[in-house]
Amino acid sequence: MVSPALARTYGALRAIGIVGLLGAVGLVDPGCGDGDGSGGLFSAELNGALTIESPGAEALVFTPDVCLSGQRQVFNGVSLHSEDSEIVVDVVDDPLAGLAVALTLPSACEGRGTCPPIVVNAAECPDLRGEIFTNTRVTTNNIWHVEGWVSLRCDLPDGGLVFGDLNFEGCH
Repeated sequence: MVSPALARTYGALRAIGIVGLLGAVGLVDPGCGDGDGSGGLFSAELNGALTIESPGAEALVFTPDVCLSGQRQVFNGVSLHSEDSEIVVDVVDDPLAGLAVALTLPSACEGRGTCPPIVVNAAECPDLRGEIFTNTRVTTNNIWHVEGWVSLRCDLPDGGLVFGDLNFEGCH
């Protein structure tokens, strides 16, 4: 985790242009690294996996390697992706409805252009727990870094099951 003092120092250096100057000579990366939302000076850290079981299908194991702040899509939370999979997992912390996980699975497309997510709410699944912190006092390009965790073991509408634990830090 980035200390508040280091974050303030980086912010002050960026404000007076030193980070941009050092970036120009290749000493620091003042932006978001390789553009996937998981690089730069404060890199994202992800660990854990989710398993998605559906009746009559092989179990899918989702291990994210890219995370983006939900602020980019106007929600409080994080969007998790994997370069090896088309699965997308959004962890959403709604101030009124509570925690929810939205699973976008390619198998849910059914020949349509868009894939509707399968949403699991904490109200329907008591084994959905987690915390999302957006006030990390660190931003990149005016996007707040997000950190937190989610743990779940929930039934899916098709009779399947999703379970696992994910931890994320520095997602922007």
